[in-house]
Amino acid sequence: MILSPGILKGQTLEVTTQTPYNFGSFALNGAGTVTLNYDDSRTRTGDIQLMGIDYHAATMILTITAERTINVYFPENQYLTREGGTETIPVTLGPTDKGLSFPASALPLENRIDIGGTLDLAGPLANPAGNYSGQVEIEFTVVYE
Repeated sequence: MILSPGILKGQTLEVTTQTPYNFGSFALNGAGTVTLNYDDSRTRTGDIQLMGIDYHAATMILTITAERTINVYFPENQYLTREGGTETIPVTLGPTDKGLSFPASALPLENRIDIGGTLDLAGPLANPAGNYSGQVEIEFTVVYE
């Protein structure tokens, strides 16, 4: 058996989405941003009105079989797409409640990480009303020292 550098036999990282992102409802009168913080608070910039109380950051559960450091990376150029349309909203992920690198417990304890994000809205013509959805990528890397 050949193992890649840095990977030790029998050690795994399991990632489970406990709560997916939900940026909630808002009225878009002009350009701006909607930021969902990792503590489930929500803010806005520009000509946007936040509505409703049904919103929350993403929560992931990381289970690892040995105590290691976990690094978090958010790829750029991620988008949500309007259902029934082609319009997109850029989404920037982060920050997290643990930063971009944190020690993870094992035995096998669950390590919860809450992750915020920001929608960059161009205005009502570019981002008409509707439901926007999609999948985002988050990379977790285990550091073996």
